[in-house]
Amino acid sequence: MKTLCFEAVLKWKAAGRPLFKEGRIFIEGGKCPATFRYYTKETLETGAVLAQVTLKRPFLLKWNDEFDFSEKDSPAIAGGGRVLFPHSDRIKKISAEKKAQFLNRFAGTEAEMLSALCRENGLQGLSETEITEFSRLDSARLEPLSRKLEAEGAVKILVFSPLFLLATESFDFLLEKITAFLAHFHEKHQGDRGILIERVQKQFGIAPRIMALAVRVLARAGTVRKFDERIALASHRPSLTPQEEKILARLEEMSFKGEFHSLPEEAIRREFHLTPRAAEKMLSLLIERKKVVQTDAGMILHARWLDEIVKKIRERGKDELTISEFKEMTGLSRKYAIPLLELLDRMGVTRRKGPGREIL
Repeated sequence: MKTLCFEAVLKWKAAGRPLFKEGRIFIEGGKCPATFRYYTKETLETGAVLAQVTLKRPFLLKWNDEFDFSEKDSPAIAGGGRVLFPHSDRIKKISAEKKAQFLNRFAGTEAEMLSALCRENGLQGLSETEITEFSRLDSARLEPLSRKLEAEGAVKILVFSPLFLLATESFDFLLEKITAFLAHFHEKHQGDRGILIERVQKQFGIAPRIMALAVRVLARAGTVRKFDERIALASHRPSLTPQEEKILARLEEMSFKGEFHSLPEEAIRREFHLTPRAAEKMLSLLIERKKVVQTDAGMILHARWLDEIVKKIRERGKDELTISEFKEMTGLSRKYAIPLLELLDRMGVTRRKGPGREIL
């Protein structure tokens, strides 16, 4: 994308020359009238100054592109410059002093530029398309450069192809904000187990991939726990009313008797006069407290009852188990026996072999 205004570092051929406002730049084999606005009157340690350059016509410029410049109507080249930020209008409105500090981050190496660009994009992350629009770095150069920055702790690589980066300091800031947000949520909603991940994502206006990474990192650190599509602080324990505690105890009793696998959720809600959300909360708490286990088919089984089934299977002294034998052992119909066997397969207790199961 072409630009009429960009940020640059300028260096004069002769030291001590006055800074002029009107001039010309020589770039892409042509020349163009330009005006210069300086952010520092003092030269940098390199003998250069930072400036904003406004052109009379647009040019396709990218980071680190070089050009010469002269004073208006003068045939002599006054010095040379490098593009630091191709699109001046994308920089936040800040003071000249802060602008100079900002641009200095882009005046260094490729790695320093890439790190600065990641920091500038904050929690939105930085895509490969945005990098190639800003600079002339290609994919072959970007991947090793990104790996180097990640090893140094400056960025996180979320995706390799196409590349997607996030500044580490932005990510760390996000983790702090999510933790604080969850603490505030639990304080206001003490009876809720957690909050939808999607709601947290919208709260901070971040991409799904960034939210997913944040949840994984926080969960791995033991700061949060994830269940269903919700998260909560690991230290949070939802408060229950005495009536809810009684319902929870009754539900656990029902699961131990094997009633859950034959009762649809609607029947449970009706018996205890629960709303769908309240019923979900009760069942989730039982699962979370490791009182019950739920199969993919929706069966709810008491954990102690399941342990006893596993013990019986392993004490049989046989290598294989037929479906008929399993039905007789558990007292379940085929409708409930098959989902339970599939759960045992995932647990590593059994493995499907022909019509039956191999005991592991």
